[in-house]
Amino acid sequence: MEYSYDGEKRITLMYVLQLIENHIDAENLYWSILFLYVIGYTYDPYSVNNISSVDEFEETIRTTKGGYKLSWKELKKLCGQFENIVDCVIVGSKSNEDIDYIAERCKNDFDVNIKMNYIGIDILDGSMEGFYSKDKALEEAVCNDIGPFPFGIHGNI
Repeated sequence: MEYSYDGEKRITLMYVLQLIENHIDAENLYWSILFLYVIGYTYDPYSVNNISSVDEFEETIRTTKGGYKLSWKELKKLCGQFENIVDCVIVGSKSNEDIDYIAERCKNDFDVNIKMNYIGIDILDGSMEGFYSKDKALEEAVCNDIGPFPFGIHGNI
C-alpha cells in the first residue's frame, strides 16, 4: 500500500493483484483488461505483448471484444511495467467464454446482477476505486487488509 503526497491511502493495482494472489488461485482464472489509460511505460522487449506504443495498446483494448485477454502471469508482468495507471478496469472469470459476456455487461460499472462468479478491479487516479467478487472469502480478505474503503466494496459481504 502506498500513500499520496497528502498522506491519503493509495491502493495500487499491483497491491490488489498481490492480495488476490494471496487468497485465491488466480492462475486458474481467465483475465481481461477492459479499459486502460496509463502515463509512462517501461518498455521490455521480452514483454508478453511487445508493446511499442501505449496509445496503440490502449486503442487495441478499447476496440477488442472482451478486452485484452491474458493469463494471470502476463497480467502481473504487464501491469508492473506501467509507471502511472490513471484508469484501469480488469475482470477475471473461471471461463474464457464468460469474459466476453462480462465485458459487455461491465463497460461502465461492475454489474452485480451477473449470476456467474467474476472478479472486477477498478483503478482510478492510481488507486483502487472499486472491487467486486462473488467470492465472499476473497472480498472479506480484501476488506480486512485495506481497512475502511472510501468508495465501498461491491458484492455480497
